[in-house]
Amino acid sequence: MAASGDGVFDVDKNANFDVSIMLFGSLAMGMTIVHMLNASDPDIKKVSWEIINKSVCTLIGVLISTSWSNALQWATGATSTMAIFLVNLGAFVVWYFLMHMALANVDEFRNREDLATYKNKLHFVAPLVSIIGGCSCMKTWASVQILVVENVAKSDLGWGKHRQILCAVAVTFFMIGFMKSVRVTMRYARDKVAKYDDYCDAFEEAWMTECSNCEDNVDTMAEAFMIVQCCRFALTDHLPTAAGLNPPSVVVNMELIRAVFCLSTLFISLFMLANFLDDTSRWHSGKRLKKRVKFVLKNCTGFCWLYSGTWLAAHYVGTRVIGSCIQAAGTTIWCFLVIWVIDFFKDMECTDATFDKQLQSLYQPIALLIGFSWKLAFAGSLKQITQEFQVFPEPVETLIVTILLCAVMIPGWQLYILPVLFPVPVATAKVAPSALDQNVAELNKALLAPP
Repeated sequence: MAASGDGVFDVDKNANFDVSIMLFGSLAMGMTIVHMLNASDPDIKKVSWEIINKSVCTLIGVLISTSWSNALQWATGATSTMAIFLVNLGAFVVWYFLMHMALANVDEFRNREDLATYKNKLHFVAPLVSIIGGCSCMKTWASVQILVVENVAKSDLGWGKHRQILCAVAVTFFMIGFMKSVRVTMRYARDKVAKYDDYCDAFEEAWMTECSNCEDNVDTMAEAFMIVQCCRFALTDHLPTAAGLNPPSVVVNMELIRAVFCLSTLFISLFMLANFLDDTSRWHSGKRLKKRVKFVLKNCTGFCWLYSGTWLAAHYVGTRVIGSCIQAAGTTIWCFLVIWVIDFFKDMECTDATFDKQLQSLYQPIALLIGFSWKLAFAGSLKQITQEFQVFPEPVETLIVTILLCAVMIPGWQLYILPVLFPVPVATAKVAPSALDQNVAELNKALLAPP
């Protein structure tokens, strides 16, 4: 997008150029995905399918959570920080219990179908509801952070910015402790339900595992978001909004972009070091704590990449819908090229198994980055559509269009992406395998093969 002489970008000056870039970018992104999903290297193929699966799930979950929260804020007339917090809290509580209700509903089918089909249902329900719950949890605790900082700033204690930052950090630690108590309570209730007959079968074990994974996804996403909020507060002296946006008083410059990107290198370094944590000790919950620490650091890296990449792209393609779409397409291409580069170094004979494992850990933040990048593009598109066609209030229209969009995306994700990653054995399938099933049999074999 062309810039004027004073360095301010004119978003309307060269729209044809922007559309041209978007056209070629979309073609390049589509063909990049096709090449990666059909690569001759089984590792690249497997990772690419996993990234697509997680990115689509993240996009759907974030869109649902955001549009639902905005519709609730409109319906309740919430404008103050306290009112917005109460709305976000209500949405989080509802989605958190709906998550467990959805998993419990899947558990009702354990005696009607085989274990493989049962796990397939869990793989469909669990990630989606956990992303929605995680986004609601993020906004809820970010609202608490804002409330505390605002009250501290208004107090007569004379606290400076550094103490306000410490208060924001304290809220983060309080959230970690509070959500820990919620997890312990829910785990106790699940144990009682699963072991009421003094026996826990394979179906119940799979159900309990997915419930724990959902809780970990919800908590670690919110914890990572809160940590990055505190870091941005320290860098700009202004706490971001509950949605992660900069307040109007913050001016984004290259120095801030570089600082946030450097934070991502710190988080990814800590993430790689977390692979060496001892997971045999019981005093810190062993393997589950190690997994949660890695999740938090992975998500922190993804959020830092998202913010620094978004701000950098805004300098070249603007912040309107076309700019967001170009950024999302470019981010997707860049992420898949990173996968190829990582796999190239991993396959080198000079690298050992430990180094290869560290390289593979770099895959983890990519899905979050792609999912949230496309969420920003779709959010801008939805806003533009609802502003042009005002049949209902904008938040209601946004929710309706989101539901229609998800009605197309969710079946496609369930029917054509999940079966590749979690195939149901032919012996347990209810219908004979189709030509498509036979055509992707080798792909499934490659995905399930041990590294």
